[in-house]
Amino acid sequence: MSHDDTTKESTYALETDGLVHGVALICANTLTEAAAAATPERFIHLAVRQLVAAGQEPTAERVAAYLHTTCQAFDATVKELTAL
Repeated sequence: MSHDDTTKESTYALETDGLVHGVALICANTLTEAAAAATPERFIHLAVRQLVAAGQEPTAERVAAYLHTTCQAFDATVKELTAL
């Protein structure tokens, strides 16, 4: 049995596990809900709240940097999900 076959078998076992599937479903639903609520203005407000919570002044440079980091994380997630 090849490594790919073993990975497919173990992935199938995880996909059919109730707990694992339930948490994965929560992840998918949360991402869908977030995407439906996403607007540029909401991302800006989120960045400002996060910076203030971290004790930082929400300057344009810091907000842009926060948004850039957030975008990179989203981009990496999309690439991973679409590669499967």
